[in-house]
Amino acid sequence: MIPSDPPPAPIEDTRRGQLIDVTIDRNGETSRALIECKDFDVSGNSVGLGIVRNFSAVKDDIKPDEAYIVTCNDFTADARRFAKAKEIKLVTLRSITPADLEGRLR
Repeated sequence: MIPSDPPPAPIEDTRRGQLIDVTIDRNGETSRALIECKDFDVSGNSVGLGIVRNFSAVKDDIKPDEAYIVTCNDFTADARRFAKAKEIKLVTLRSITPADLEGRLR
């Protein structure tokens, strides 16, 4: 067995003091990801354009391979358009519903 390379050092955003230490390994290719999680479950609000713009500025500064914003609600239409233009992936986490399982083996 050949030992794998050590993971790359975390990227630090010195402006905010945040560390990015998420690495993704796909088929032997390692990439760095910037991930912002927004828990608006209590308020029920959608993630808006301002949050995506701020995240985009951090993304531009530290230049990760991939960038994601994750929430348990949704994103506004303006936030979706801006994220698409800036190559930011948007992820909505939710519970699985019976409709999600239709047509799948159980």
